[in-house]
Amino acid sequence: MSYEQTVAPTVNAISDQEAKDHLRVDITDEDTLIGLYVDVAEDYAEQKTNIQHITATWKLRLDEFPIGSIPIIFERNPVQSIVDIKYVDIDGVTQTWANNLYELDSNSRPGRLRPIESETYPSTFDQFDAVTIQFKAGYGDASSSVPDERKAMLLLMVAYLFDNRNPTHTMQGESLAVAWPDSVERLLALGSLKNFS
Repeated sequence: MSYEQTVAPTVNAISDQEAKDHLRVDITDEDTLIGLYVDVAEDYAEQKTNIQHITATWKLRLDEFPIGSIPIIFERNPVQSIVDIKYVDIDGVTQTWANNLYELDSNSRPGRLRPIESETYPSTFDQFDAVTIQFKAGYGDASSSVPDERKAMLLLMVAYLFDNRNPTHTMQGESLAVAWPDSVERLLALGSLKNFS
């Protein structure tokens, strides 16, 4: 199983200006660095929690479909919609699974997909990545779609990176790696879907 982002968001969950306002930075000297920290915080939070903030298109590749009607559980959420599902059939020919033969539960976290009641998953050729599910995930296309608690977490992360530019601190002659503060770790844990995957 593998995930690949094929269409990235065009905006971040928080803007560079929101980060500057939070940091109370009025000058432009730090703009590039703050923009970098916004990107790093967003990427880290999304990877750590399996939550996509702004809508992106993803491909999930599987070697085969599950047995019976066991749902496919998505590791990138919230799932908005399925673009298409392609699979290599037992004759080695790529097919598209008709969208009226499966159902998506996009209200659950994590999102789930399975055949409709009267159907089963198609049989696939014995090869790696025989199944490709292209889907959209994220809260929405604009930063206004992202919940406030996610934005607050990102602002805390940016502030921490801004205030701790050196990745290590020296304490009693020893170099110690700087870790996220407990407040950030708690917010990441609260919003995480990792334990469901």
